[in-house]
Amino acid sequence: SVSRILLISVLVIMLLGVLGLGGMVVYKQFPGYWMARAEKQIDAENYKEATTTLKKLLAKDPKNADAMLLLVDVIRDGAEKEGRSPSYRANREAVGWLAKAAELRPDDMELQRRMLRVYIMVGEYGKAVPIAQEVVKSDPVSADAHIVLTAHAVEQKNRSKAESLFRQFENNEIATQRVFETLQLQFKYYVNMDDTEAAEGVLSDAAER
Repeated sequence: SVSRILLISVLVIMLLGVLGLGGMVVYKQFPGYWMARAEKQIDAENYKEATTTLKKLLAKDPKNADAMLLLVDVIRDGAEKEGRSPSYRANREAVGWLAKAAELRPDDMELQRRMLRVYIMVGEYGKAVPIAQEVVKSDPVSADAHIVLTAHAVEQKNRSKAESLFRQFENNEIATQRVFETLQLQFKYYVNMDDTEAAEGVLSDAAER
């Protein structure tokens, strides 16, 4: 009968609605949904919404390094849009997320070098030491790694280690990238060691450059 057909039709529509809703709920459990949503928000420069979306994703998937790296950029881009500094020093939350991503990808040397540079920018030399030790293994002339390791040796007043590292700075590639930072470290080192003559020698070297 007509009423029976109508009833069946209504039931079918209701079933399809339930299945569709259930499918959407399931879909929202996948990282791809949240990443796609965040990317749309980023394209529209809705950085606050994108930040919220990515944090929701990370609450569900706390080891998603891709989401963390995207969040780093979103935080800095959002700061710039609001007229604030996008620097890592001014956005320490971004540093935190970058560090978490770097921890999850220890073999990604490009990411490790990025983390190393950021730690130098924000003055976190202590946190940078373990990364510098790994970076220098794959990149023996990494100026960033040498700066961090030398600064650590100077801070620890490790005379033999510091002087060994200073000699390595004679490598032209390293010296060209970090010449004045090297001289500052040498000056600080000799002052700490109460070696006035050597400290004055560093000042003279700096003046000649």
